[in-house]
Amino acid sequence: MVIAVNRSLPPKGFYDDAGDFISPYITELALQFPHHQFLYIFETDIDNSVLTAPNISAVSFGRAVNSSLLLQYRLSYTLPAVLKKHKVDIFLATGGLCAFRTSIPQCLVVTAMDFMYRPKQYSGTWLKWYKTNTQKSLVKATAVITAANLFVKPLEQIAGENKFSYTVIRYGVQNIYTPADWQQKELVKEQSSGGAEYFLYSGPISTHFTLTALLKAFSFFKKRQKSNMQLIIASAHKAADRDLVNSLSSYKYRNDVKLLETVADTELARLTASCYALIIPAAAEGISTISLAQAMQSNVPLIVGGTTLNKEICGDAAAYFIPGDFNDMADKMMWLFKDENQRDNLINKAREQAALFDIKTEAAALWEIITGCRR
Repeated sequence: MVIAVNRSLPPKGFYDDAGDFISPYITELALQFPHHQFLYIFETDIDNSVLTAPNISAVSFGRAVNSSLLLQYRLSYTLPAVLKKHKVDIFLATGGLCAFRTSIPQCLVVTAMDFMYRPKQYSGTWLKWYKTNTQKSLVKATAVITAANLFVKPLEQIAGENKFSYTVIRYGVQNIYTPADWQQKELVKEQSSGGAEYFLYSGPISTHFTLTALLKAFSFFKKRQKSNMQLIIASAHKAADRDLVNSLSSYKYRNDVKLLETVADTELARLTASCYALIIPAAAEGISTISLAQAMQSNVPLIVGGTTLNKEICGDAAAYFIPGDFNDMADKMMWLFKDENQRDNLINKAREQAALFDIKTEAAALWEIITGCRR
């Protein structure tokens, strides 16, 4: 059986973390079922880091798209042609969009609905396009997978009278994300922050994802605490946007901020396990969600916005700030820094919550869905 996975990017400025969500599962399934073939379909450059087993391969469209018309053409003609060429049996349609004009069974994978939660960020044309094609995809899909219960209601709103069944598959984490002992933490800190403790942000490096608010909160923290605490902003396989780089050049505490672009997965795992706390400043649902699961798997405390999805994912393992309020974010940073007992409590809660994100259990559920699509 050939199982294809869409890893082509949405147009520039549109967010979806489906690639980060699905990759750990593909690795797990490929190792469990070496007689099946798994094929990633990329937009332009192939990310070789996902080729984690001999039976995982990748192809590329060779062309990026930046318009709704071109994206429609890709879904209707280009993508079906690729599936036919490689004799695909099952297609994992990530990004919440199916391939049209094909009879191949498809699992629609929904990990973000940015256009529903932040409609003002989208033009009227794009908003209508996403709603229309999401509805078409729900009708087209043989099965629907969502990364959280949060996405079910907006999907039902879009589907209207079209009924669909769904399965919630939780975020899986690569087994490289594990707790670090004291010596490992000291080594990572020496290499990354001059031996100082550091807060970590892991995710897209862009002002679009409210990193400006994080920098403001860190400024408040530094003014009040007078500590040598550092801030590391890191992203796996993604470069920073120039707006953020330019803003850092005039940032008062720029010497205490490290910007790490295109970090390898293994290095990001080391940084995560050794940080004082992981901070995700985004106010929107679904931003950097995989980073939350990775941190909990590493027994790291969390400081995150109190969104519905974050609370569903993190439970009691996080200090929640008011979404979009950098003053409250700074307060939570200071609260955690001042009270080691509270930090230890969050670490214990993270350990408990991480048990819900067992990759083997969730991969088994995903495999059942995949095989069920072919019957």
